[in-house]
Amino acid sequence: MADTHHHSLQHRQVNQVAGESDSPDPTSPYSRTPALRASHKMAERKRRTEMKYLFDGLRAQIPANHGSKSSKWEILSKASEYIKNLEDTCKENSQAQRQLTQVVQDLDAIKRENDSLRAENQRLFQEMNAYRETRQANMVQHPQGMPHHYAPPHPTHASAPLPVDLNRSLPPLNNGVHASSMQGVQYGDGPH
Repeated sequence: MADTHHHSLQHRQVNQVAGESDSPDPTSPYSRTPALRASHKMAERKRRTEMKYLFDGLRAQIPANHGSKSSKWEILSKASEYIKNLEDTCKENSQAQRQLTQVVQDLDAIKRENDSLRAENQRLFQEMNAYRETRQANMVQHPQGMPHHYAPPHPTHASAPLPVDLNRSLPPLNNGVHASSMQGVQYGDGPH
């Protein structure tokens, strides 16, 4: 039955309804009976109706072709072009989706970095407040009118006063006498 063509099955069914045998007229092997011709016409009419219905549906799916009368060739070529445009659009959308995914990943990385910087900023702010509190506590402990940034040295680090050379003094002023531009100032007892 798999090797039997559907048209021959239709013919067999029509012949059985008409009461004819399965074999054609032995004198004319290719002759058709009126019932067989009618069956073939009905099958062909049905095929054409289905094809027309399918082409009308295809024409309706093509955006630029609504309501216009087109040949089957025009419908097929426009449908092919439309499918190609859809494929190109799909490729572009796929590429845009990959780019969007990359942007989202980059944005997530930036958010993580931003959160890290905020945490560091908060830590530095807390350190600054702790420093201010310590400085204010030092000012309360040392209210002798000293500048707020001055902290007296600890007694263990106290240094001896610097020695002062009493013999050393500034040179006398030249009261109106113009000295040469090459003349320098000398300190001490005389030329060395």
